[in-house]
Amino acid sequence: MHTMLLSKGYELAAHYVSEAMPCVLLVVFFFIAWFIYDQIFSKLKEVELPISIELADSDDKRITFADAIIDDSLKQRLQMICCDQMTEEMRKLFGNKSINSLRGYILHGPPGNGKTLIARAIAGESNMNFISISGPELIGVYVGHGAHAVRELFKIAKKYSPCIVFIDEIDAVAQKRSTANDSAYHCRESLTQLLTEIDGFKSRKDIIVIGAINLIGDIDPALIRPGRLGQEVYVPNPNIEVRQKILALYMRGTKTDEKLNLQDIADKTEGYSGAELEQLVNEAKISAGAQRRLIVSEEDFSYALHRLSPEQERDRIRLVSNVKTQTEVSYSI
Repeated sequence: MHTMLLSKGYELAAHYVSEAMPCVLLVVFFFIAWFIYDQIFSKLKEVELPISIELADSDDKRITFADAIIDDSLKQRLQMICCDQMTEEMRKLFGNKSINSLRGYILHGPPGNGKTLIARAIAGESNMNFISISGPELIGVYVGHGAHAVRELFKIAKKYSPCIVFIDEIDAVAQKRSTANDSAYHCRESLTQLLTEIDGFKSRKDIIVIGAINLIGDIDPALIRPGRLGQEVYVPNPNIEVRQKILALYMRGTKTDEKLNLQDIADKTEGYSGAELEQLVNEAKISAGAQRRLIVSEEDFSYALHRLSPEQERDRIRLVSNVKTQTEVSYSI
């Protein structure tokens, strides 16, 4: 345009155009940048977090420790450190003083052992609202998306306080920041915002954060240090007594052969998780149904036990051996 004006003798107009052109380009650039920014953050505002909320004053029956089939020593520990429920003997020991409850806990151990159920039971025993979300839902697609999701989660927590915020698969947003991979970089902003939010309500006694993870070694140390989610609670695979109770629960209402002894089945399933025991019972029922029988026998359980492939069996044994070494350390805290 500058050249065209000069060719026609409009030197003054050409001068003004050459002076104004950088400003025009700068205005256009800022307009485009603002438009892109507005589009991204309008999408963030439209995102609805898939949060599950259970209210303490709801008419629905609340889950308590009476509904959770876990080891009695673990149940007593959880009642004492999370719910401030101590036996008379413990109260005499502490001089009727309560234990100072922490604001954050990590439930860790092999998968399939009811960490979510335990967190719900803690909320039920403490008469608090229960807010739950899966860790991968807090990882954003856009820049700033993950941090926005974490902020929204804790806004909801403040609205429904007193409450327990349960984050399942928390390792999705709390990978070690020293890990040099794309996924760790992607969730770094979510982790930073999570740490900020946890530090922000230390003075509050009405919001408790509980995270669940299988292998605690995968989590960033900054999150599980004392003052944040500093209390580690190991949830192991059930022992023989608990396995027998779980088998009895899933066999409730099912006709069984007189020779079937659930204690023998429990003895054969060392290292099984609660979820694997449920699958075992389902396989035994399917075996009986396939033979058009309404009674589940010991042979059906033998068939179900052999349904586990060698790969599954090796993985289970390896996982059990890895987590057994964590038990004493976790219970000594």
